[in-house]
Amino acid sequence: MKPNVTVQIFSSLLMGLIVLAMVFEPWNRMVDQLDTRLRRTFFGLEKSISIEHEVMKTMSFNLDDVGFSSVSSKELMNRMPDLQELVFEISERLAARINRTLCRISSVLALFPVVILMLATPLMDGILGRRIKQVRFDYPSPLLHRCAIFLLSALLAIFTLLIITPIPFAPQETILMSLLSGLVLKQYLLHLPKRL
Repeated sequence: MKPNVTVQIFSSLLMGLIVLAMVFEPWNRMVDQLDTRLRRTFFGLEKSISIEHEVMKTMSFNLDDVGFSSVSSKELMNRMPDLQELVFEISERLAARINRTLCRISSVLALFPVVILMLATPLMDGILGRRIKQVRFDYPSPLLHRCAIFLLSALLAIFTLLIITPIPFAPQETILMSLLSGLVLKQYLLHLPKRL
């Protein structure tokens, strides 16, 4: 089986972005600044600050529970200052990445009513269209049914990667993805195989 060139290029780009995020701190600062600017442009200053505040409160609440389980590990860290600095720097970077991802998820959740509305309209349209087709004895297309399944899976994978990948995330992407998912979901419902 021959390797797919598109998949290899996409995987190489993704690995390059992950390496950039791990190695270069200026890249991460630039992504965080662009994320904040895009979020504040879309939601407004007040809503964006409340999202960031909720994420910081959640993270500080969870990080307070993490500590050294035994005295021996605490003594080990005190004896090795270089290791302690390294662990502190790694944990600080990891907290920044978690903060970025949580802010993006909170932005998606803030748009949840709009997303539900954009998905419910094509869903109802697809259900009604399917009933009319059943009455009229129209035949569904197996090819369009398979294409709709593939596109739904691809949209879900792309949206997950947009949230995780270290590139700027605009909240408008949530609306675009929900719109495309609704249209594909409608086609999926219209071309479901008929049951006798």
